Amino acid sequence: IHNKMYELLKSISEDKLFDYNPNIVTCNFKRLKKKYNLGYTIHSLRHTFATRCIEQGISLKVVQKWLGHSKLDTTANIYTHVQSDFERKEASKLHF
Repeated sequence: IHNKMYELLKSISEDKLFDYNPNIVTCNFKRLKKKYNLGYTIHSLRHTFATRCIEQGISLKVVQKWLGHSKLDTTANIYTHVQSDFERKEASKLHF
């Protein structure tokens, strides 16, 4: 977890929201999802995180490391979904 995110989570709760054990993270997320009626899964947050990193120009190799993937293809082909607005912005950089 990145320092800024850690500080944000720490500021909204005196309790320890997440432990580093994946089962505890999943259990806590499910509890929060039910409490706040969230319409997404913890896994969808990984997809969003990877996509936003790529959109901000963070190296795919760095994103791969942060997500813990052994193969770059996993990160590139499964976890990045470029939004159409971003894609249009990128395409506008081409000068034909």
